Amino acid sequence: MTRGIPRHHARFDEYRESFSHEPWPISVRSKVPVTFASAFASRLLAGYPICTAVSSPHSIEHESGTDPRDLQMVHIQLAGETVITQHDRSTVLRPGDVSVYNFGSPFLTENQGTEVLIIGVPAQNFGIPASRLHGLSGIALERDRPLVQILHPFARQLTRSLNSVDDAVGNRVVLGMIGVLSAALVETTCETDAGPRDTRLASILQYIESNLHRPGLTVTEIAAANFVSPRTLHALFETHETTAAAWIRSRRLENCKRDLTDSAFAELTIAEIAARWGLRDAALFSRQFAHRFGITPRAYRSGRAGR
Repeated sequence: MTRGIPRHHARFDEYRESFSHEPWPISVRSKVPVTFASAFASRLLAGYPICTAVSSPHSIEHESGTDPRDLQMVHIQLAGETVITQHDRSTVLRPGDVSVYNFGSPFLTENQGTEVLIIGVPAQNFGIPASRLHGLSGIALERDRPLVQILHPFARQLTRSLNSVDDAVGNRVVLGMIGVLSAALVETTCETDAGPRDTRLASILQYIESNLHRPGLTVTEIAAANFVSPRTLHALFETHETTAAAWIRSRRLENCKRDLTDSAFAELTIAEIAARWGLRDAALFSRQFAHRFGITPRAYRSGRAGR
């Protein structure tokens, strides 16, 4: 079972040093460095990095650069206030608020004595067009939405049990939270100025996500099920700078990677896990996995189990 890093209090210089390993210029400042204190824990659940932190007032600024993972930071405010600024938009987050911002783009967070839960999620895992996700970056989702209200008690409970929850349980809690957040993001985009093209692509991505387990899933079927031609389908995926086939392969590999470290599937072979996501050719799966993640499925599974 993979446990999280134990909570501990950090002086400001220790806290600032923890950001120095990122390959992007990140500045951390505090007006009270002498009395600064932080207690935090982190853990990988369902393949997603999770961090919960309580800290004195400070700011974090990411000045430039891009993140090849296209990682989105899901920020759930549990206590205190945080001001997030990105893409010339600023929003104040108070307890119960939820926001998503891009880790690879410049941003500024100003924390006024806070408790937060943050989850790093690859953009494609939300299943909505990149253009729409960019438009939601750095804003607070309406807290009156039932879907947004559901997230706060989940986040609070996960914060309390991050170091002790079983992998199999924690994985499903996090996946549930991301599913709820994805629905809230889709709901928000449907009520804004999303064009027909964006709405159609969102529906197609959801169809793909629901059918990844089927090895016979094809571009022709996806197009027919969503009442578009294969040519139109390919054009829609240009917004992601990819193809439908590449998207399907990527999502399947991500799910396999997650399941390889899930204790609930410890009795399954690697080939059986791949087959769960429609990848019946074990040798081809191993090559695709190694190409995508730089490590074979067997080595990845053994290494994670060892840790």
